[in-house]
Amino acid sequence: MNALDQSLLVAIVNRDGVFHYVNSKFCEVSHYGKGELLGQNQSFLDSGCHSKSYLKEMWRMIQTGKVWKGELRNRRKGGTFYWVDTTITPFLNGNNKPYQYLIIQIDITKGKAAEERARYLAHHDSLTGIPNRTKFNDFLTHAVVEAEKNQQTMAILVLDLDRFKMTNDSLGHRIGDQLLEEVAGRLRTCLRGRDFVARMGGDEFAILLPDISKDNDVVLLIQRIFDSLKQPFQIASQKIVVKGSFGICNYPKDGEDAETLLRNAEIAMNDAKQKGKGRFNFYVPELHKILHQTLKIESALSHAIELEELKLHYQPLINLRTGEIIGLEALLRWERPNEGLISPVHFIPVAEETGLILPIGEWVLRTACEQNRAWHEMGHGSLTISVNVSSLQFEQDDFIERLDRVTNATGLSAQYLKLEMTESLFLKNTEKIIERLNHLKALGYKLSIDDFGTGYSSLSYLKRFPIDSLKIDRSFVNNIANDADDAVIAKTIISLAHNLRLIVVAEGIESEEQLVFLQEHQCDVGQGYLFSRPVPSENAGTLLAKKSYRRKEKKHR
Repeated sequence: MNALDQSLLVAIVNRDGVFHYVNSKFCEVSHYGKGELLGQNQSFLDSGCHSKSYLKEMWRMIQTGKVWKGELRNRRKGGTFYWVDTTITPFLNGNNKPYQYLIIQIDITKGKAAEERARYLAHHDSLTGIPNRTKFNDFLTHAVVEAEKNQQTMAILVLDLDRFKMTNDSLGHRIGDQLLEEVAGRLRTCLRGRDFVARMGGDEFAILLPDISKDNDVVLLIQRIFDSLKQPFQIASQKIVVKGSFGICNYPKDGEDAETLLRNAEIAMNDAKQKGKGRFNFYVPELHKILHQTLKIESALSHAIELEELKLHYQPLINLRTGEIIGLEALLRWERPNEGLISPVHFIPVAEETGLILPIGEWVLRTACEQNRAWHEMGHGSLTISVNVSSLQFEQDDFIERLDRVTNATGLSAQYLKLEMTESLFLKNTEKIIERLNHLKALGYKLSIDDFGTGYSSLSYLKRFPIDSLKIDRSFVNNIANDADDAVIAKTIISLAHNLRLIVVAEGIESEEQLVFLQEHQCDVGQGYLFSRPVPSENAGTLLAKKSYRRKEKKHR
């Protein structure tokens, strides 16, 4: 027994299960001394976690003279548990009846703990500790069966945090992870005891509300969550306010199985985000039609360049003091056979969401630069071409390298290309953005903030950006002549820009009244239907031949 003493737990019990012998390893693992074990029935080590049928089957086998092998969870002295891989061999008398049993065990506690941890992680999120997607799907599947049996209704909610990627990028993943932990904690405090919440991955959570029949009850819960998230999260030295978008669907109205219900809730959530974020949206069947149309657009758009379905139209930019055409903006158009022009409102968001904006954006830059180079060769040597650049394009590590390749290949000097970016881009990662803008400025490119006044830029940051111009959004120009608030905003933007030595561009000019107002307040450049609609390159050549727009021409539409 000496070799066995060193590595295995060894014991001998009589036919009634009373210990006659234990080795030192048995005592070490069980935390009992030999004197405490000998004479005791082995059942006093029972942890209570095994079913009666499991133990009954073990005794049945060994009492019939057969060897039993299995795993047992026993209780140590002090109350903690340990696992042993166990073999019980009967000693038989002359009548082939057991009179003793040899128990040989291997301590597998560490392995079982790792196994239990792996099983836990398979169904729980390692960061927040709440159930994961797998566990939610299993729970929802079971809940559907119960709801059908009991004729109950349920609500399934999917929550996606708004602008979470910006938090991760600007503050770091450590703070982002802590934020997710605290969001999960607040969600739990908002729910009823029978509700179920899970992290589905990334910054997306799902909530199951069993036995809930009124949409108003769902709305009240969502409002409670919104109110909770409004309270700033204090993480390290940062105060962070979180908003989210909810999608909601109901069982059985919106689906009769877990997969359909979860998919429809996610569809509703994505629709809520597209409509402005920080809101909730109930699923309706029409959303499937929208999704189908989006997928159709995505599929067709992926081949639009090679099929030469993409076109650029050009809208002139007018010096409001002289009437001179000083540049044109390149505007993307998509014309499909048998369908005609597809509005950018429908396909640009799809391109940005799917990443197709990257090859499309590069095609636009190359085509616009080639066209401007051609106009220069026709005698319009001072003409600038303006091109919209998406945030996704701008954030690519090789954006400047690709841009230089385009201008070098087309022969267009950087000073004749103006890059227009929406102001929301400038808050994503301020230092990185400024560094990249400074690099572009040093290379000679002109830089403009598009749709100014509609985004989230702070005016205190504006002076730090090496930009050349601001473009007043058309929403402020529309009623500039008869809405006092819009007039004040426009005048303020013009004054602010001039104080920062920036050029001001007003888009969406459609009337003489708008034009007169902007001229009286020294707006520098105008663009809109009053001068010209966006036109194909051949028509733009005709516009350029005019050289300028005099007063008598300003009603041209």
